[in-house]
Amino acid sequence: MTTETDRNYMFDNATPDAALQVRLLGQILDEHSEDVLGSLTAGTGRRLLDLCAGAGTISHFLADQLDDGEVVAFDRDPQHIPEHPLITVRAGDVRTAELGTSEFHLIHARLLLM
Repeated sequence: MTTETDRNYMFDNATPDAALQVRLLGQILDEHSEDVLGSLTAGTGRRLLDLCAGAGTISHFLADQLDDGEVVAFDRDPQHIPEHPLITVRAGDVRTAELGTSEFHLIHARLLLM
């Protein structure tokens, strides 16, 4: 059953074009995000959160910057996020999810609330 919330979701990962759409968004936007995030991820045992992770490109970038630690890739429908040993994939609605108040050293969000 489709709800009003589902119809208002701009980047629905369940559509036939979703894999292409999230990949293209990454190609367009990742370079700038990586430039900004690159200097912020250093440290041991860091826990990072990528909200509405889409194709997981930034989650993977963040995980590749870590020696150890964890990246939580959070998305309403995380089916397009490839596995990585330092990435935990979590599904949920960012508007209602319990993400804690001081759980993460860095939180990345892009095209989240439009």
